[in-house]
Amino acid sequence: MGASQGYNANLEALRPYSIAVTEKASGGDPVPFLKEAVALDHSFAAPYAVLANVYYWRGMELEAEEAITKAFDLRTSVSVLERLMIEAAYHKIVTQDAVQRSR
Repeated sequence: MGASQGYNANLEALRPYSIAVTEKASGGDPVPFLKEAVALDHSFAAPYAVLANVYYWRGMELEAEEAITKAFDLRTSVSVLERLMIEAAYHKIVTQDAVQRSR
């Protein structure tokens, strides 16, 4: 997810977020950088969404749910594309997984 059109993230938070995206793409660990980004700007939805994705694929369901729920709560401050991606991830991680766990 790139910088959103609807929300201008704190410039200090963009630096670790950008590093995290690069780390994730190269197979590194983006989590410390994503945590730094959200610590610097609690209203920056994109790092929460990426954290959710990383946690989900690591099998850390509770952490993934918490992160994507935070991104979902902030979704009105992002671009349309980011909002759609966050909503899809939310329904995959929170809604669909909750249904599967109840079976």
